[in-house]
Parts: sequence; C-alpha cells; structure tokens
Amino acid sequence: MATDATGTPTSLGIPKFNTSNDNPSGLGTNAMMDAIDDLLVDRITKPASPTDGDLLTYDSGTGEWVAEAAPSSGSASVTPVQLATPSGGSFWTVTSLGTVAWLAPHWELPDAATTLVYGTVLVPTGVTAATLRLALAANATTGNAVVKCSVASAADGETLAPATWGILDTSNTVAMPGTAYLRKDTTFSLTGLAGGDLLPVAISRLGSDGSDSLTANLLLFGAWLEPA
Repeated sequence: MATDATGTPTSLGIPKFNTSNDNPSGLGTNAMMDAIDDLLVDRITKPASPTDGDLLTYDSGTGEWVAEAAPSSGSASVTPVQLATPSGGSFWTVTSLGTVAWLAPHWELPDAATTLVYGTVLVPTGVTAATLRLALAANATTGNAVVKCSVASAADGETLAPATWGILDTSNTVAMPGTAYLRKDTTFSLTGLAGGDLLPVAISRLGSDGSDSLTANLLLFGAWLEPA
C-alpha cells in the first residue's frame, strides 16, 4: 500500500486516502499520480487520422495501435439485368445450339430498324460505379451492329417515370464476328449510382443507323451489372 494513501484503492488500483489515519504529507498524492500515469501509459491512443468505421490494429513494430479500414463483407456480386419487355420488333426466342442441342434462350433485335428490350436491375449496396455488360452474337454474318444502352435510376420514394435517361444514354458500334453464334461482348460504364436504386434499362439496336451493317438479327443473350 502506498505511503500515506492506505485507504481501499479504486477498481483500477489507484491508491486512496484513509481519511482517518493518513497524514497530509503529499506522499499519498504522489502515489496516486504514479498509478494514474501507469494506466495512461498502457492506454490505447487515438490514431492520427481515423475515419468512421475504422478498426484498431496493434503494430508490434511501433508498439502502437493504428487505424485500419474495416474489412468489407465481400465484393458486391455481378447482378443480371432482368430483361422483360420487347419493343419495335424485337422478340424473345430459343435456338437449338451445338451437338448437345442446347435450347439457348435469347432476345433477337432485327436489322434496318430501331428495336429495343427493356428491363430493370437493382444496384447492390455500396456500389457507386459499375460496368453494364451485354453478351451478343449473330448467325454467321459479319458486320457492325450499333447498340445503345439507356439507363435511369429511382431510389425508394422517387419516381419510376424518369424525365431523362440520366445515368447513361450512349451507343457502341460493335464489330460482330462472322463465326456463327460466336459470343461478342460490349460494355458500358455507369457512374453516379447508389446502392438500392432501381435502374430502368433500355437496350436498343439502331438498325437504321448508317454504321449498322449487320444484315441479320442481333442476338442478345443477357445483360449484367458488374460493380467496379
């Protein structure tokens, strides 16, 4: 027990005065300060630049606690676009492909006109940028297909009748291979997204565009949202 501080110590071991017996010599106060100082030395100090959500990690090299970003629960997964509605002459069908006679489901967008397929996709939590990927093919006809993607967004409580395609409204000219049913992807970059938003999506072939020289139906096998 510290000199001149013989009372019952605190739960952390800091000496206290026994008010009935201890003399006011100052020795007891010094003992208290030493005990408090020992506790402060062993404390976890505040990192230099912490941010919300950081975790503390001990660095044995420096003997200090440092701030580290909390590990994520895993990257947001690739999400299929739910394609549901044809327009302008596009249609959904199946074709028997390969020696296994796989009945391949897909959309067909004819040439010489503007044909569309509409759908929706929900943005995964935490995603602010993504790639929209289309898997395309054609039946042994070489040529360019002009493919346009238009994307809007609606958060919970916002309108599903957008005034503009505010997220994306642009086209790619895709050189289709001459090999029958050879997969050909094209991608579009999306920014300004927010997790939980519902994205209306319009995928169109601009068949009447002068750069569209594919004289066969364009086959759309699917569309996916890939978080950046």
